[in-house]
Amino acid sequence: MGKTFATESALAQLAAEEVVLVSCAGVPNRRQLALELVEQVTGSPGSGDTTALKAVLVDELRRAFKLIVLDDAQALGPRAMALPRELFDEPAANVGFVLVGGRGAWATISAHESIRSRVFDHYEVTAMPVEQVIRVVPRFHPVWSDTRAQDIKRLDDEHCHGRFRYWNTLTVEAKLRCRRSGRAGVDEEMAQELLEWARRRPEEDDEGRTPRLRRDRRAA
Repeated sequence: MGKTFATESALAQLAAEEVVLVSCAGVPNRRQLALELVEQVTGSPGSGDTTALKAVLVDELRRAFKLIVLDDAQALGPRAMALPRELFDEPAANVGFVLVGGRGAWATISAHESIRSRVFDHYEVTAMPVEQVIRVVPRFHPVWSDTRAQDIKRLDDEHCHGRFRYWNTLTVEAKLRCRRSGRAGVDEEMAQELLEWARRRPEEDDEGRTPRLRRDRRAA
């Protein structure tokens, strides 16, 4: 449950025929991005060079408005990043863009003055403060509904750090433990078990990667 999940949930509230969601993680260059956009916008594979593909896009975007959402926008190189700008500036194209990214996305986008100057607004989604975690987690899943606030706070302080990706993983493990033990939810004893389990897990970064083992913070 990270940025892509949140993006898809938000887009589900819009008219489906107006929204195009493209992952940029596997389209590092300009032509690959153009090919992906043509296929997503028109519903058919594209062909030809970037100029021809861009002409197809402009023609299609002339017909009806599209909101094109570029996920993992930080993966785009400078020439690929210029393509959305060119389409946005095209008088005949009826299009809007949303650039979504993880760590480093805004630094990448804002490094291009021609892109940054066209950004209407910039939002950064940060980790939840612990007060919000204590309010939200008991409503997130029934296994947390009767969990003590101090246990939720400890799990957040030592493992989840306000990030719902971590709370989702922890909830999956809590559900398994409840099923095996017959408990209805996470009590004080299970909270301690979950904390010890989390300490043994590889530590994920903000993008969901697991590069290193989590350090036992009690020994720090």
